[in-house]
Amino acid sequence: MEMDEIIFALKEIVRELNPDVLFVPKYGGELIELIPNNEKSRIGGIFTYSEHVTLEFSQGFRMDLGPGFLEGNGKYRRHIKFRTLDEVKSKYAAKYLQNAISQSVIE
Repeated sequence: MEMDEIIFALKEIVRELNPDVLFVPKYGGELIELIPNNEKSRIGGIFTYSEHVTLEFSQGFRMDLGPGFLEGNGKYRRHIKFRTLDEVKSKYAAKYLQNAISQSVIE
């Protein structure tokens, strides 16, 4: 199933950027925790829907990568929708994840 492949690819990118990452099951998906057992280190999550997978960013409003693929107009959160495995690369998931990790403020 392509949704599983998308999730696997996103997780692999996160692991390459931060080998100590923990994926925490919550809200019907998995939250990305940079420091295991430190809720303040959560940068977002990966969630599956019937037609797509979303990569959510808790502080997405801070991401200034120019016109791109972030969606959402809430106060903080933004997300990217992936409908095919090829979109993981074409929508620059690694670039967005690197940005989220580098901007994370961990106490």
